[in-house]
Amino acid sequence: MWAVDQKSSLTFANYVSTSNTERLCEAVSRQRPATARLICVFQRCLKCARPLNPVQYFNLNIFNTMSYLQAPDNLPEPIDDGSALHLTGLQLPPIALQSTRGELVNLSQYKEWLVIYCYPMTGVPGVPLPPNWDQIPGARGCTPQSNAYKEVHPQFRSMGVDVFGISTQTTEYQQEFAERLQLPFLILSDHQLQFQQALQLPTFESEHQTLLKRLTLIVKDGVIETVHYPVFPSDADAKWAMAYLKSRLK
Repeated sequence: MWAVDQKSSLTFANYVSTSNTERLCEAVSRQRPATARLICVFQRCLKCARPLNPVQYFNLNIFNTMSYLQAPDNLPEPIDDGSALHLTGLQLPPIALQSTRGELVNLSQYKEWLVIYCYPMTGVPGVPLPPNWDQIPGARGCTPQSNAYKEVHPQFRSMGVDVFGISTQTTEYQQEFAERLQLPFLILSDHQLQFQQALQLPTFESEHQTLLKRLTLIVKDGVIETVHYPVFPSDADAKWAMAYLKSRLK
């Protein structure tokens, strides 16, 4: 029997027979409360906001195997367009951003070393990415990049380095992602583009959204020391940051 969640006894057949959306959210929220909140959003058509019946809802494949854990082959490689050249040497702006743990974080107040990886948008398992997403150079790969940072995070911490991710998605959207991947570091929301505008970070538009181009900042005492841009492939970024910091901390 097809299960909605690995730790839930609620099945697709049971859901369709009962048409009980509250039961779905209750079952999933026991293990993944942030995911349950997103389910409540996705129960309405993503285009016209009309309520979906159970069959239509599951035809969206909200819980299929599309997890975005690996980027596909033959993605277009981004080129260095020079839009990050101005960043080295800049002071981080004194802007407080909401984190996935609900607290406000002002990166300019951190001392010592920071790794700040900026990414466009993470996918939600089963929810299609924006049209032609894979054809946008550098857009695909946010989940593999975050997973790579997760894997080496203990090494960063042993070096006294803090890691943060930043995107322009809402905190609620980011919380589902951080919870699903069990990320040991904070993801920050620049939903109002304050951090982006203060530093003039490079962006692109997709589906009427302004998204950050993928780049990574290495920061020392609030000042950007170096920038990794463009980042490709995305899952190699953590190794790049680790190698750079090891060379600086010898």
